[in-house]
Amino acid sequence: MAIGQDISYFKINLNNKNTSQILSINVSFNLNSQLFFKISFSRIQKNNKIVDKKRNLFYFTDANIDDIITLQSILSNDNEFKLRGICVSGTGFTTSDIGSDTILKVLTIMAEKDMKRYKSILSIPVALGSSVPIDSPLNFDISILNATNNRVRIPAETLWNTKNQYFNYNNTTNPLVPINQSCIDLFLEINNQLKESNEMIEILSTGPATDIALLLTQYPMVVDNIELVSQMGGTINAPANIFTYRNNTVSEFNLYVDIKAFQLLISSLGRKLLLTPLDATNTNPITKDFFYNDINKPLTYSGRWLQSLFTNIKNILTDPLFFNVDHIIGKGFYIWDFESYRVLLNRNCDEELIDSILINDTNSPNNPNGQIILSSSSSSSSSSSSLPLTRICTYIDSKSSHALLSETYKYRLP
Repeated sequence: MAIGQDISYFKINLNNKNTSQILSINVSFNLNSQLFFKISFSRIQKNNKIVDKKRNLFYFTDANIDDIITLQSILSNDNEFKLRGICVSGTGFTTSDIGSDTILKVLTIMAEKDMKRYKSILSIPVALGSSVPIDSPLNFDISILNATNNRVRIPAETLWNTKNQYFNYNNTTNPLVPINQSCIDLFLEINNQLKESNEMIEILSTGPATDIALLLTQYPMVVDNIELVSQMGGTINAPANIFTYRNNTVSEFNLYVDIKAFQLLISSLGRKLLLTPLDATNTNPITKDFFYNDINKPLTYSGRWLQSLFTNIKNILTDPLFFNVDHIIGKGFYIWDFESYRVLLNRNCDEELIDSILINDTNSPNNPNGQIILSSSSSSSSSSSSLPLTRICTYIDSKSSHALLSETYKYRLP
């Protein structure tokens, strides 16, 4: 069922006499399928003074380079989001210790170098996630732990040799440290605070789904207060991206390292999950035009970092591979995780479908392990009939995505 262009929006204001407030309900409605996709609430005082219209966000990340780009975009868009907390996974491209160190240094340096308004980001709590997947231990071992003796994590942990140059503490800086709380406990604390003020929370997950799946399994009732979960992961028809284990050609990295976590995510959330697979992210490679005409004019410290990062990667991969001059499907350089943030920001994708998702968990670690099958194209209708429907992003417009990236780093003067 295609959606995207037929969505209309309307607002209902309800006068709550008991609390002397107006409850503003924003609703998005799909005219074709007659499904409500979004109901969000913001409390407004009777004198029209806005109490808090920002969207509450919790971020699950594995602190790879595209995660850092995503984080900086979230922080730069502080009129839209209030980032309540961050969970750093240990089942992705960094350990939770090194990943949290990167996240905290990025927060510190952005507050020091970019804008005074970023000072508030120093109080964002950062928690350490699980270091082992719920399941798929062989997949995790092959693709991460034993992939060139774990050296596969070095590019992410060093931000392709830019971390020490751009995100290092000076002698007068008091280093931030992770909180002494698990990701689950941190989320529960934040969620309970929001529930007391009748506010909902949104989740962005751009790494393996281990920690969010643990949360939903242990505390399924939190789903009631979750408005939307945007998860980057999976592939339907796009080429696999598990470059550390080429024998698997049907899966995507975030899903592959913890298949069970993705299955739990899908079964727990239903339409509250908006999945952004490689099929959508791969419509937006970094082009020569964007590289040479946009990111070579950074106006912020973080923008200079992005320029250096992309240049380092391009020099290592070489121009033909980085820009995919031969136009090979699935090749080129992509910032996958950033695209799932763009989808979250809009609360919808440029093109979507709604379907039940089956994930093949047999024959680990080889094909078809980790393969996504849509129930509409599956011959096994009986096994998929009980699965919840999930929103799946299939296309993202590259111009709007690149424009958001440029805006994040303020390459152009207003």
